[in-house]
Amino acid sequence: MSPRRMFMVGTMAFTIALSAALWNNENINTLSSTDQTDSVTNQRDENGQADHIVAKDPLLQILGLSSDEEMYSALSNGQTLADIASDHEADIEQVIKLQTSQMTEQLDQRLASGSITAEVYEAQKAELASVITGSVYGQL
Repeated sequence: MSPRRMFMVGTMAFTIALSAALWNNENINTLSSTDQTDSVTNQRDENGQADHIVAKDPLLQILGLSSDEEMYSALSNGQTLADIASDHEADIEQVIKLQTSQMTEQLDQRLASGSITAEVYEAQKAELASVITGSVYGQL
């Protein structure tokens, strides 16, 4: 694997993990215990009482998974995101769109902060869709 692709895959993994953490931290406080949206999972104690509310990662929602552990277990057992989506009758194109959106946002932020040049930005953005698609199907 070329260093550029290794960088992109590493950046994708970091972005997905970071975006989930940021989304949870920023939005968990805005959700009330009576809000029952699709992006919220009600955690219950042994008596069935609401224990606390946890915001669910958008990737987990799309894949139809209940936890990060479930996804990591499937990935460590050799499944790709495409395999997981197929097993749960999820739309793999939504996974690709989500990851592309998240990575584009990160590239935009890096360009705006000056940590990458416009040339690097354009080069990475041009390869983004193919790198993400390859990653989702396990072709990298």
